[in-house]
Amino acid sequence: MDALIFIDTNILLDFYRVRSGGVGLELLELIDKHKDLVITGSQVEMEYKKNRQRVVLESLMAQKTPEWGGLSPPAFLADAQPAKMVAKARDEIRKLPSAARTEAPASGVDAKAPGDGGDGAGSDS
Repeated sequence: MDALIFIDTNILLDFYRVRSGGVGLELLELIDKHKDLVITGSQVEMEYKKNRQRVVLESLMAQKTPEWGGLSPPAFLADAQPAKMVAKARDEIRKLPSAARTEAPASGVDAKAPGDGGDGAGSDS
């Protein structure tokens, strides 16, 4: 007899929190592979819907740009084309976290607190 797998709300929400490589994707693949053995309850669904937007927003807000102090060319190379390309890429990277936060409302994730409406809390669908 195969054992059943119970997945708690926090496990589901952790997929939005995972930061390292493909760990989250590997776990999702395992869950998908064994989906016939996975059980959840209506409370898990309700908690997930209630907290999903908050967790996604927290993850977006936690995005930081790298420390650039050690990535400066020597003075005699400052005007070289590769140094200019690195500087341009650095400027574009610096814009990414704010761009992601700006796009979050367009993707259905907003800054509303859970329960403020529009987050699907309490829905049985």
